[in-house]
Amino acid sequence: MRTKIAICALLGTALLAYAAKNDPVVMKINGKDVKLSEFQYLYHKNSAQQIEKESLEKYVDRFVVYKLKVAQAESECLDTLPSFKKELDGYKKDLLKPYLEDTTVINTLAQEAYQRMLKNVEVVNIFLTPGRDAVSAEAQKHRIDSLYQCLKNGENIEDLAYNYSEDRSAKKRRGSLGYIKAGVFPYVFEKVAYETPVGEFSEPFRSSFGWHLLKVTNVRDDKGKVVCAHILKLYPKNADEAAKAEVMNKMNAIYDKVVAGADFNELAKAESEDPGSASKGGMLRAFGSGEMVSEFEKTAFDLADGEISRPFETVYGVHIIKKYSSQPVGSFEEVKKDILTMIERDERATMAKDARMNELKKQYGFEKNKDFDRYVSQMIADAAGNDTVFVNSLKNSGFTAFTLKGKKVPVSEVAKNMQPRNVISAEGEKMMANMAFDEAVEAQISQLYMDELYNTNEYFHNLMNEYRDGMLLFEVSNRTIWEGASKDTEGLEAYYNAHKDEYKWDKPKFKGYVVMAYNDSIMQEAVKFLNENASDDDKYTKLKKEFKAKVNVQKVFSAQGENAVVDYLIFKTGKKPEIKKYKEFYVAEGNVQAQPECAADVKMQVVSDYQAYLEEKWVKELKAKYPVKINQKVLKMVK
Repeated sequence: MRTKIAICALLGTALLAYAAKNDPVVMKINGKDVKLSEFQYLYHKNSAQQIEKESLEKYVDRFVVYKLKVAQAESECLDTLPSFKKELDGYKKDLLKPYLEDTTVINTLAQEAYQRMLKNVEVVNIFLTPGRDAVSAEAQKHRIDSLYQCLKNGENIEDLAYNYSEDRSAKKRRGSLGYIKAGVFPYVFEKVAYETPVGEFSEPFRSSFGWHLLKVTNVRDDKGKVVCAHILKLYPKNADEAAKAEVMNKMNAIYDKVVAGADFNELAKAESEDPGSASKGGMLRAFGSGEMVSEFEKTAFDLADGEISRPFETVYGVHIIKKYSSQPVGSFEEVKKDILTMIERDERATMAKDARMNELKKQYGFEKNKDFDRYVSQMIADAAGNDTVFVNSLKNSGFTAFTLKGKKVPVSEVAKNMQPRNVISAEGEKMMANMAFDEAVEAQISQLYMDELYNTNEYFHNLMNEYRDGMLLFEVSNRTIWEGASKDTEGLEAYYNAHKDEYKWDKPKFKGYVVMAYNDSIMQEAVKFLNENASDDDKYTKLKKEFKAKVNVQKVFSAQGENAVVDYLIFKTGKKPEIKKYKEFYVAEGNVQAQPECAADVKMQVVSDYQAYLEEKWVKELKAKYPVKINQKVLKMVK
């Protein structure tokens, strides 16, 4: 697919001329050409979805009707509706996404991630927060640079981490993160960790969390994952040695039961104090290196499959582990889906898109106005802190922001979606303007590329047309047939009266209202209320409002055997039904009908039949209204 797109981009108009020559018109509908490629695309897609294959001749008939309905939708200007345009634009963006990613970059990142999954890296880390504002951020930058100089001067990274790292665990672990694995830490941290040689330390770098300096102390093969269950007894808060010893004694007693043959999972349910796993018999999700505290991880990985550990300590308390199985890292193809999901979650997700965007910028001659930043700064100064004035100034500006394919794009185009945000700093307003600039560039390039794909990529072209025409088909059919029929009460009644003999029941049905009440006294009050309001068309709504939950009203339409209350009260079969809350039942009004008396009595069947009637009538009108010309010679070329 990518190769095809690249060739199209290079050949340009020559390819278009070639494509036009080799894509003849198979039919004209209302003067609009239908190319062979579009017809074949939809024909083959339809065939693939059919259980029983449809002949080409029958499909042609359906295809013509489909296009006639689209022509009608276009004549009604349904394709100009804001709602239609919005939905179609959203689909275009979704369809374009995979084309805006450089697959070479994605494949490279996926292979890189897999190679890292095969190894674990032991890391010592110095961490500094990024700073709360510009002043503190600059101070943190100077501080990490000073610590880097200390490392270069030979000082020990563990000592520096103990004294200066702002990681909460640094005092206890002296900056050690143990062995880390791919996909756990931010990509920039992972990249530095895996690319720093053993025994070396990195230059200062920044992640989404803050500043880092790290040293790699060892590398080992990844052990994959283990599946195990555990029993945990927690240490009491601020436990002293005596309290810890008491917990260990309890766990030794549990261990003795396990050794004696007690069911491990049942013991975990009864004894474990891990709320996440106890109810599951102590079962934990499969985990790998770096996902558990080091003591727990080491014990789990050192056990043989099926082996049970002796009680051991972690910072949380005392554990016993039963190991079920080991899961080595799978092949690249086996884990590729997980790798791609992992890539989508971090900054790598934008790398493939950025690479493609950079290619397209070159292809379309993108050039940022070198005076754009200066111009924005001047607008900020002129607005004197008033964000509304600043944004409105940009929206009315004809100053060139950038050039694309020789076309000058003004600042007003960049700012068209900007809204005042009560930004009080010049730096914040610059950031807002730069974000709008990047979004405008991406939108303009995406539109150019989409137009290019539409004109050069057959699959993209046909899929876009299919979705557009499908939306129009749905909208015009809904208005004319589906929704139109259900709302046309006069038409439905007239159709029913003309086809009365076609609607028959196998057995009589009761049609009316059933009132249910808490008890007999409330039922008597409800009956009195209905009698007093007998002429009020809204009496049942008022009844429910008056008595609230004490009374319920059901509009029923059912034959014998379809409603227990109706069977008991009307058809005199069965025993009195037991319904929660309601003890008494009363038929307020209604009668038993041997056959339907109006369209409403068989509404679903009448609506369906009426829709079919309207559809047939509509198609005849469309065929008479719009000319259709089929090129039989080209049609024979369909494969």
